[in-house]
Amino acid sequence: MNTGEGTANIGTSVKIVGDLSGSEDLVMDGELQGTIRISGARLTIGPGARIRGDIAGKEIVIFGQVEGDIRATGRADLRASAKVQGNIFAGTLSIEESAVFRGKVDPGRAQEPMPERSAGSSDGLPKTVALSADTKA
Repeated sequence: MNTGEGTANIGTSVKIVGDLSGSEDLVMDGELQGTIRISGARLTIGPGARIRGDIAGKEIVIFGQVEGDIRATGRADLRASAKVQGNIFAGTLSIEESAVFRGKVDPGRAQEPMPERSAGSSDGLPKTVALSADTKA
């Protein structure tokens, strides 16, 4: 996994309950229960990541586990270590040998917006986390 300048990283010890959105490349190695929307950028789900919810981005690369729908306006790649249970809507799809995928594929719906579904809890935790490209102090 290559992470370059301008890429946000969420580490393995981070657990998020709620929705995550941004417009810069993101590498997610933690756990998330909610949705991830990365508009016009690359979303990488790392090998140790566990996502329970829908994800959307321009380019999506999955090494870890996703339980939810995947919507890539460009390309979706499921690497050998990927475990996906959900539907994939992507213009281009690549699945490596040994990847596990259970769901349907519909390339015709890749450009449709992701339906609104919030997995945020009602226990007072924030439901949306926004990423900012300005990380300098």
